Amino acid sequence: MTTGPLSQRDIRAITFDVDGTLYDLKRQKLRLAPYLLRHPLILSRYNQVVDSMRHEKHRDMRGAICARLGEQVGTTPLRVKQVVDGVIHGAWPAGFSKRTPWPEMAKVLAKLDSAGLPRAIVSDYSSTLKLERMGLDQGWAAVIDCERLGAMKPHPDGILAAAEQMGVAPEHILHIGDRPELDEKMAHAAGAHCVILGRDLRRMRELPEMLLK
Repeated sequence: MTTGPLSQRDIRAITFDVDGTLYDLKRQKLRLAPYLLRHPLILSRYNQVVDSMRHEKHRDMRGAICARLGEQVGTTPLRVKQVVDGVIHGAWPAGFSKRTPWPEMAKVLAKLDSAGLPRAIVSDYSSTLKLERMGLDQGWAAVIDCERLGAMKPHPDGILAAAEQMGVAPEHILHIGDRPELDEKMAHAAGAHCVILGRDLRRMRELPEMLLK
């Protein structure tokens, strides 16, 4: 499905990616530097292994990722999981703060709420701690963790799960993301619309104007 002109009549709910969409991912990744020095092999290859497994489905996706990464770096899945859980899902998001999100993010969400548009998170990873630390944890109709579903982007499962929880058909959902090869493909595979930050939307503050004309 192409995005085309958008209106409230077409769009009845919004889903958001988190990393690179609610905040500047490149800037925040600088905080990983001390951990990369401690665990260079595991952390430097983590994203590469994840991307190589995106078209797979696993009942325990995190366990499968850790097993694959362990094979590549010559260590046990348990050791990889300790690092991944401790850093990527622990220490790094714990370092988020109310200064992390885009400055306009809270106002954008408030405008969407005032317009009566339900919103949900569809992220590859657990977002609970990140949202809490950014002060953006309220008002979500659903918070979907694609890794926990066992089907990461671009599989459509995340959007479909959000649609079911919000009670909205996928064709009436607009997904906001930052990676066309993941967010856009996921949305279109589910029959939803998609807007890519940095391509279709220069700044997040433009979103209410795009939708609420």
